[in-house]
Amino acid sequence: MKIQAHDLLSVGQAVRVGNRLGTVIKAEMKQAVPCGLIAVHTIEFTHRMAWKRTGMKTRALEAIKPVKQSVNYAFIETIN
Repeated sequence: MKIQAHDLLSVGQAVRVGNRLGTVIKAEMKQAVPCGLIAVHTIEFTHRMAWKRTGMKTRALEAIKPVKQSVNYAFIETIN
């Protein structure tokens, strides 16, 4: 589920950004240009999804070195 500009996720929430999976470690409101506030989340990515070709195309998780990155709300999808 996509989040909106003013939605702050709780710390520890599992999220997906593109083909990477991780957890929220910090969430805060920041000034947007030209005016207003938006939600920015710091996420620690631990896995990525990749297509494996084994007869049928399936998605598999691959572990990656943990990476911390600040991400705008528009690219974040929550994982239930």
